[in-house]
Amino acid sequence: MTKQEIIDRIRANFPQELQELDQWVCWKYEQRKGEEKPTKVPYDALRPGDRAESDNPSTWATFDRACVAYMKGVYDGIGFVFNENDPYAGVDFDHCVTAGAIDPGKAIHMKALDSYSEFSPSGTGVHVIVRGAIPGPRRKSVEHKIEMYDNVRIFTVTGGILPDCPRTINDCQQQLKDLYVAIFPAPKEQRPPALTQPIKPSNIINPFAH
Repeated sequence: MTKQEIIDRIRANFPQELQELDQWVCWKYEQRKGEEKPTKVPYDALRPGDRAESDNPSTWATFDRACVAYMKGVYDGIGFVFNENDPYAGVDFDHCVTAGAIDPGKAIHMKALDSYSEFSPSGTGVHVIVRGAIPGPRRKSVEHKIEMYDNVRIFTVTGGILPDCPRTINDCQQQLKDLYVAIFPAPKEQRPPALTQPIKPSNIINPFAH
């Protein structure tokens, strides 16, 4: 697809309520030393060549300005920044699409979230955006290849919506909690270590002694 076609698709499909926020950046692929895959590096749409930061609102722009910068610059796409002052969260299902088919186990989680969902730029992952807060400190499950964020995080945006998915961002607090528990199980309780030596009677304090 051309850049114009991608922008048109995002404008048509991506939820309008997020398009209206000044939380947009551009990004491009860059190969970093020691890494096998290129990294998506965020850039400030208002200052060509300057990096954007997920925790610095001064490096973000409006949706329209990000689109203009993307069209005129050397960028590979645009992205939305999750911020503590907005009510949104994103779930990243990585490496879950093969030949256009979504992994059945991941598809169950996506269906449960029941909110706006789109394919990642590579076409091998899915991003789901919901209204809610991540109910714990953990964010990335290497085992399940799922990441969850509601702050200080940039999601690439494609507008390539999943078939039959909602075009709205829905309230999913309980669903987020259920998913969090499923991929980040609570650690098993450990019993206190057994005493290696019995307590001698002389060491026992009589609470009734005067």
